[in-house]
Amino acid sequence: MSNNINIHGKRVVLRSLMISDTSTLLNWRNNKTFREFCSTRRNIVTEEDFFIELQNDFANDKHLLYLIEKKSNNIPIGTIFSYRYNPTDGHLYISMFLDDGYRKSVYGAESFSIFILYLFISLELFKIYTEVYSSNTQVIRALLAGGFEIEGRLIGHRVNSLGVRVDLIIMSFKRQKLDWLKDRVSVLTDDLLCI
Repeated sequence: MSNNINIHGKRVVLRSLMISDTSTLLNWRNNKTFREFCSTRRNIVTEEDFFIELQNDFANDKHLLYLIEKKSNNIPIGTIFSYRYNPTDGHLYISMFLDDGYRKSVYGAESFSIFILYLFISLELFKIYTEVYSSNTQVIRALLAGGFEIEGRLIGHRVNSLGVRVDLIIMSFKRQKLDWLKDRVSVLTDDLLCI
């Protein structure tokens, strides 16, 4: 699930999971926003089904999974994970979910940035992908401002909760921007390696 290395920013810690986090993760997994923007799954699951789902995810393509915690009070505010790791070609995908009260805050940008930096430093990656539905315009703008580029668009890929087809935008962050990211992360953390 995670590699037992906690990743520290100024305001957040991406920390390894504990058994006690299961109910929090399950609540987020069943959250309408999570199901709309962070998953292909639409159903609500029980705790037993969630364990099976997680096991299957890690057996198939999930790579790392962290809980995002506020440093000031150790409250979990979201989750961030990597998947589809391809060490041969040097790429993977990442996704993040923040709890309702934290979506328009600096916590998301900090968590995403330090996770990307950690992945580039710890793995020999060429680039990192993320996927965003076209209806999630705020996140698309934030990713573009954060150095991501649009690489592809799958037209009408998903039917959202309103019954409207939306595109899936595939975005990437390339290793050549790593120095730019290090400068940005140095504002977010005192430890450039974030470990």
